[in-house]
Amino acid sequence: MKDKKTISFGSTTTRAGGRKKGTLLWVLILSEVAISALYFQFSDGSRAQRLCEHNDNAVAKISPCFGPAGTTITVTPGRRLTSGPARLVFKRVLANGVPSQVVTSISGSTATAPNQLCARGNGKWEVWLVLANGQSQGKIGAFTVSDCAGANSTGLGRRPPGSNNSAIEKIILPPITINVDNEVYVKTKSTSQSYIKDIASTEPEVATGTEWGTNEVKVRGKSPGVTTISFFDANTATLYRVQVTVEKKRDPPTGGGALKTSKIDACLVGEWIADGFTDLSGKGSGGTGFVVTFKADGTQTIDYSRMKLIVFPSNEKFDFKGTAALMISTENNVATIQSVVRQQVTGTLYWIDDPAPRPFDVFGAGPGALGGTANDNRYTCTEKTLEYKTSVSRTRRPTYAVKLRRVTG
Repeated sequence: MKDKKTISFGSTTTRAGGRKKGTLLWVLILSEVAISALYFQFSDGSRAQRLCEHNDNAVAKISPCFGPAGTTITVTPGRRLTSGPARLVFKRVLANGVPSQVVTSISGSTATAPNQLCARGNGKWEVWLVLANGQSQGKIGAFTVSDCAGANSTGLGRRPPGSNNSAIEKIILPPITINVDNEVYVKTKSTSQSYIKDIASTEPEVATGTEWGTNEVKVRGKSPGVTTISFFDANTATLYRVQVTVEKKRDPPTGGGALKTSKIDACLVGEWIADGFTDLSGKGSGGTGFVVTFKADGTQTIDYSRMKLIVFPSNEKFDFKGTAALMISTENNVATIQSVVRQQVTGTLYWIDDPAPRPFDVFGAGPGALGGTANDNRYTCTEKTLEYKTSVSRTRRPTYAVKLRRVTG
């Protein structure tokens, strides 16, 4: 009897002379099924990227390229490096006030995806490599963070473990009354970061609510009527409700006597140009050249067309353009924004080592508006100068100090 030869193909073994037909076909079909399964598993953008994104001829690659914060990321050099890998820099265009880059150290050949990647929920971050000798190796790929708490919220709070979103406490806030096109802020009982979700209005054409800062909801009046705004803080499992009455704007009084038309400090009225601009973190520079105009009726207009770039030593440059108009009031040298008339401010971020423009949403009325901080809207006005603090942070914390020179008025 002739010896029968054994032929191996993948994990399937057949014998010569009796090869099972279709083996190759089945292997190809199963391979295709496996690839399709991976595609459907990761085709949901809220979970992960379909395929890892790496630059052609990158000096190194990362793996995996998606996962939750805390994922162990392996860095594999693709060529001989002048020094060992030291840091991964994650970059992403975010709303103002949120860091646009996050740095984590490499130990050995691995790094850990930092929690800060969840600052604005799930999303893709560009990944750059820095060596131990300080040399940047440029972008080597991208990492998509998933499973972030509050992925559909702008808040930074953590979702409570095992929360089923059923409130264990209900709080009825004091009723509020506002005028059409005005805003008011309601707070949670929490003194730390809230995880606010499920904001709803029974009559959205009357007033609506949006998350604001650390633990507030901004309520905006839209038309006369009564509505109830509700929202849920998942960090404390508390459901809040507040009745909102929106009234029509009152017309100014008429009749005998002189009509007082000025609604703001007369010292402010006129046109001002920013000669001084200080980043309160002590890192940024530039930012001068924008123009602020105040009218006696309380209108504040900011024009950023001639504003210089704000430059940070972390290789970031922020460019603001466009205009905004606000209605403000003043009392005892403190300004309050009553309403936003127009917001047409655009923002663009540039990284010095990657000059491609990255547009971002501008928070508030930009870095030149008086009255936009949460707790420090004082101003100092003289015949020639005007000084105050501004904010571009979602928390409305003071971000910049500006000094303006009077042009007219």
